[in-house]
Amino acid sequence: MKPNNKGFSLIELLIAISISIVVLGIVASFLWQTTNYYRRSSEEIALQMEAQTILNQLKDMIVEADCVVFDDTVDPIVLKIQHGEDLLYEISFSSSGKVLNFVRAVREADGSISRTTPQLFGQYVERFHTTDTVDGDSFIKVSFTLQGDYSKYEVKDSLISLRNQIKPIKAYW
Repeated sequence: MKPNNKGFSLIELLIAISISIVVLGIVASFLWQTTNYYRRSSEEIALQMEAQTILNQLKDMIVEADCVVFDDTVDPIVLKIQHGEDLLYEISFSSSGKVLNFVRAVREADGSISRTTPQLFGQYVERFHTTDTVDGDSFIKVSFTLQGDYSKYEVKDSLISLRNQIKPIKAYW
């Protein structure tokens, strides 16, 4: 009479567990790589969108400006953009905070100046610089670098054309 052996032997069980571990390891590695790729791609897209937003806002302010002054000798670095005699935008950058802040100053009818509280203009900023071009101040060159946890995005020498003739910035600012 034959013995009735129903079930698995210890060796068959160990082989099945080993094969399962290898398959699960391959699946886990694939998921980890996919998640890592997604995280990096998402950050890259976010940095590109942030850079485009910063550049568009700067263009909107600078195109109609009467005067643009960039001072990188102070900390935080300040970009002043004057519109007429009564409106001034100040964009400041402190490398320690990695943000661009924005303040709007308005000269009131009585001569006083009211300023808004600093607002976020851009984040992830590692470097920020603007210069006048050589051709008679009709263009402003903007460069900045955004740095995330996994990637970096750089805007190099983007030219912004000025529509108005440059005038000296008013002393009361």
